[in-house]
Order: sequence, then C-alpha cells, then structure tokens
Amino acid sequence: MAVAAFLERRLPFRGIAEVIERVLTHTPRVRFEKMDDVLSADAEARRMAKEEVIRMAVTAVAAS
Repeated sequence: MAVAAFLERRLPFRGIAEVIERVLTHTPRVRFEKMDDVLSADAEARRMAKEEVIRMAVTAVAAS
C-alpha cells in the first residue's frame, strides 16, 4: 500500500518506512495457525496502511 501510494505520488519516499513502522507498531503479535489467520492479518494491515497514507496526505496538505 505504501509503495503504491509513493508510485502514485501520494506519499513521499520516506513515507514508505513511516507507514510500515506505524502499521507494525499497532499490529498485535499473533500466532498463525491457519491460512485464514494470515489472510485476515494481511487484510487488516492493508486497511491500516491505507488509513495511514490518507492521514499523512491530509497532514501534508494542511502543512503546506
């Protein structure tokens, strides 16, 4: 999500690492026992990343 936002010029290059860090910081540690667990975690991480990209874009616009 972060790389796609960068390639679409919605996020600066350094924003990629920031989005990843924020998502990982807010993601609970879980044990994956089934593929559904992995898919659910992936979907949630993508949702969170999308929200971070939007939040960062709004913050950047407000700052300029």
